Amino acid sequence: MIRTLSALLAVVGFAASAAAQPGNLPLSPGVRPASPIGPGMPARPGIVYFPAVAPGGYPMYGPWIGYGYPFGGYAPFYAPPVQPQVVTPPAPPAVVVVPANEFPATLSLQFPAAAEVWLNGKPAKGEASEERVLTSPVLKPGETFTFSVRATWEQGGKTYESTHTVTLGPGDRSRLLVVSGTEVK
Repeated sequence: MIRTLSALLAVVGFAASAAAQPGNLPLSPGVRPASPIGPGMPARPGIVYFPAVAPGGYPMYGPWIGYGYPFGGYAPFYAPPVQPQVVTPPAPPAVVVVPANEFPATLSLQFPAAAEVWLNGKPAKGEASEERVLTSPVLKPGETFTFSVRATWEQGGKTYESTHTVTLGPGDRSRLLVVSGTEVK
């Protein structure tokens, strides 16, 4: 009796766990079950739907049952013509090639007022502002770039000037906070 009861409990337990397996899970809304005869085929095996007119202009009535036998009788099997579809793959994203370990150096400057900046004796691009970001050319490993920066700004009716030199390597980032300068007369 105990053996029979334990065997029955084991069968019920296995059946309950089998119902929770991935193949037996309910489908999400809008998802149709897969066809047993292959992808893209109707879910009812043995019934294949073709256009209402066969090649050659012969009318076809109803579904074709089986493979080539309409309504159980003999007839030649007409397959609809296959229309090739040209699928163009999406364009690959633009690839930015950065040589290994070759990067520019970046120097960020902050001034007490809008300043005009000269880099290595030449005026830096852009309008006068309180913050400027200067970038070196691309540097290879072991190379350095020296930022010789001269800036002038007006504050309180007086003109001030500041000169700094900063040397950086490839990929280096530095921030220079200029709090004061020498008064220019």
